[in-house]
Amino acid sequence: MTAPLSLFCSMATLYLLGGVVYLLYLATEKSPLLTLGKGIWVIGFICHSLFLGFFLFKEGRLPTAGIFEATTFFAWAVVWASYLSTFRYRIQVLGAFVLPLVFFLILVASLNVHQKVFWNGSFSTFYFGLHTALLFVSYAAFALTFITGFMYLVLERQIKQKTTGRFYRGLPSLDVLEEANGRFLTLGVFLYSLGILFGLLWTRATVGFSIGYDPKVIVSFLTWALYVSLLMSRWFAWVRGRKVMLFSILLFGWVILTFIGVQHPVYLSMASLP
Repeated sequence: MTAPLSLFCSMATLYLLGGVVYLLYLATEKSPLLTLGKGIWVIGFICHSLFLGFFLFKEGRLPTAGIFEATTFFAWAVVWASYLSTFRYRIQVLGAFVLPLVFFLILVASLNVHQKVFWNGSFSTFYFGLHTALLFVSYAAFALTFITGFMYLVLERQIKQKTTGRFYRGLPSLDVLEEANGRFLTLGVFLYSLGILFGLLWTRATVGFSIGYDPKVIVSFLTWALYVSLLMSRWFAWVRGRKVMLFSILLFGWVILTFIGVQHPVYLSMASLP
């Protein structure tokens, strides 16, 4: 375990260092710091990917059993999705928001590194693997709605107070942030819905839809209902602008709380298994 643990510590250190470098860039607006921050971000992601790759090779499954595995995988999905989004929305200071969130998730994971995990043979099926993968990617999309929502609120506040500065120059317009938030929300809801669908198919194949009152199932459907409600509100213009961003932030807070609190929120019907 020496090699993967060293990778885990390396990626945690790099994410923390990268976040600090991005904040220094915001304070000084020196271009070399921005380049350095991006480089640290990429190296941290490589270490993260190697750590998960080692786990996958050794265990033969996705790292989703237990809060340590699940949160580490969640953090990886956030970094991956955020990096991809930079090719569409060239937000120079995105790392200043992404890396602190990722470091927080890694910190939570590190506090649960010795947690015992439960793994049932039925979790190795195609349906369950697809179910968990889709949910984690959807969580990453929801993380981006949180980040773009927070950026929107900060930028809006600066514009209203006429205190625009370095931070203002590092962000796109409010319209671009609102567009990005809407796309990430739509993608997240779509993937989350597919994830639940494959979870139901897995449940049907294992216990015949006998889901009972498993809190993981209740939380999953409640989260889905909340995000679908927000998406419908955007589509029908019931809420716009600032209110959408506030709800994006609050709902992602709900995701984090339930993800950590329920321990394994991506599992369906674990308690119902014989």
